[in-house]
Amino acid sequence: MIKILSHTDERVRKETSKAFAGFRSADTLPHLKNALKDKAPTVRITAARTLGVLKTPPAKKILLDELSAGNFSSADFMEKKELFGALSSWQDDEVKDFLLKTLKRNKFWKKKNDETRACAAFTLGMIGCREAVPILEKTINSKNILLKKHSQAALQQLKV
Repeated sequence: MIKILSHTDERVRKETSKAFAGFRSADTLPHLKNALKDKAPTVRITAARTLGVLKTPPAKKILLDELSAGNFSSADFMEKKELFGALSSWQDDEVKDFLLKTLKRNKFWKKKNDETRACAAFTLGMIGCREAVPILEKTINSKNILLKKHSQAALQQLKV
C-alpha cells in the first residue's frame, strides 16, 4: 500500500490516504505526513482528514506542525479551511491555544493572514470554544469579508 502513495494518478494517492484511517496504526503516520506535501490538493486534504479521524496525539502534532509551517499561508483558502477543520477532532487546550493565537495574529501580509485567521475563527466555533467570543466579537468588524463571515459563523455556532 505504501508504494501506491507514489502512484502517478492523484485519485489513487487520495484513496490510499483515505484507506489509512481504517488501519488505525501509528505506522501510517509518516506516510500521511508525507501526503500532506503531495502536489495535489485533494491528496493533502484527504491526508489531513484522515489524521483527524485517527485522533491520536501524534496525528494532532503532525497537523499542528503543518499549520504552523511558514509555507502554509500560501495555500489555497479551501485547503486551509479543510486542514483547520481536521483539528476539530481535538478539543483540548493545546488546540484551543493554537487557534486563539492564530486568530489574534496580525501580520503585514494581511490577505493571506486573514484567510488563516478566518479558518481559525471557524474552527473555534466548531469546537465550541467560548473563550474565543471576545476576539470573535472584534473580528466581525474586520474589513476582510472572509474573516468577518467566518467570525460571524463561529459566533453563531457558539450561539452568542
